[in-house]
Amino acid sequence: NFLHERSPAGLWSVDELPAPPDNNLVDIGLDGTRVYVTTLGGVGRFDGTRWRSWKAGDACAGAGCDTTFENPSFTLGMLVDSKGRKWVGSWPTAFESFVDDGPVPVFTRHWDVVPNGDVNQPNAGHTWVYSAAEDTFGGRWFGLDTAERDTYPPLGLSYYDPGGSYVRVFDTSDGMSGLF
Repeated sequence: NFLHERSPAGLWSVDELPAPPDNNLVDIGLDGTRVYVTTLGGVGRFDGTRWRSWKAGDACAGAGCDTTFENPSFTLGMLVDSKGRKWVGSWPTAFESFVDDGPVPVFTRHWDVVPNGDVNQPNAGHTWVYSAAEDTFGGRWFGLDTAERDTYPPLGLSYYDPGGSYVRVFDTSDGMSGLF
């Protein structure tokens, strides 16, 4: 979303308009007065005044970086939990959560594949978040899909305890059907 403007002298300038990362809104979450959206091109936050966008390709620079996403592309699934933590799966780059109530957002990478994604990595299935919910005890549940059903079956239903720690995946061995 850009505005191209030509001055009377014939010079062109380009200004980025305040907007979500792109027009393909996939998921919406609320945290107080802030609205969060996931798109195919990144994650956005509207605070009532302006947009903050984390765009695909704007990857975290350097090891241990905790102020942005690994690479927020194809961010299909999101959850804003009751504690204000935002959980986002970026297919198949990383599964991350963050808190942004302070001046600098702090990110946690629960599953990190590689910056450009590689479906052959063992953790890739944990990034294919498609749906999410929080239960009454504060546990978080994430429905995991797959980018290539014939080659990589979906893992199932991923569970994180109220403290935010990964517990396990529930799959066909737990009696779930229709996954494969």
